[in-house]
Amino acid sequence: MIEFKNAIREYTLGEEQWNLGPINLSIPHNASVCILGQSGSGKSTLLHLLGGIESLTKGSIFANTTDIAQLTEDQRNTFRRKNIGFVFQDFHLIKELTVYQNIELSLLINNKIQHYSEQKRDEKIQNILQEINLTDKKNNYPYQLSGGQQQRVAIARAIIHTPKILLADEPTGNLDSKTGEEIINLLFRVKNKNTGFWCVTHDQNIAKKFDITITVHDGAIKSVVKNQQALQNA
Repeated sequence: MIEFKNAIREYTLGEEQWNLGPINLSIPHNASVCILGQSGSGKSTLLHLLGGIESLTKGSIFANTTDIAQLTEDQRNTFRRKNIGFVFQDFHLIKELTVYQNIELSLLINNKIQHYSEQKRDEKIQNILQEINLTDKKNNYPYQLSGGQQQRVAIARAIIHTPKILLADEPTGNLDSKTGEEIINLLFRVKNKNTGFWCVTHDQNIAKKFDITITVHDGAIKSVVKNQQALQNA
């Protein structure tokens, strides 16, 4: 279960005070959740709090039994490496590394690489390259890929260590609508069935694919709606 309990994030911007919250939510750990809202509403902040990128001012966020708000910065970093997969609007690929190496880097960062022989490690990367349909691009560098292809690599990097929670912050923001839909469908297809999937967007059509839609406005949760059609198709 993912639970936000009286969660508040406070900012001071110049002489102005801005708050997100208080937020009280209880979401099944393996649900797909879409966070809708206009720019500046606080939707990305909500996602970053769950991922431990930002810290709460008050309250708690539980990922199962772990209260992320009580972790030190080092502990949050460890928590992220082990439990979270991130996909961002900007792909954040390392331009000096090939597609294969960008994906492999995730295993290194997450300390998973020591558990695989060279052959097993290669098999794991080759399998995910096949899933994202980029086997023929494995030796290419990011500048040699289209935007949609770069986002597929970013997705592979995010999920190769089988995170418990997959977080996507405007993953289609830099893509045309057709490619964007393909990316959302890919995220649903490649994630583990027990992995929670939270996605920030402003696209109402994307929201229809998710189990739950949370709407954020001016730092407050305005609605939490269960998508019965998506739940039936799950």
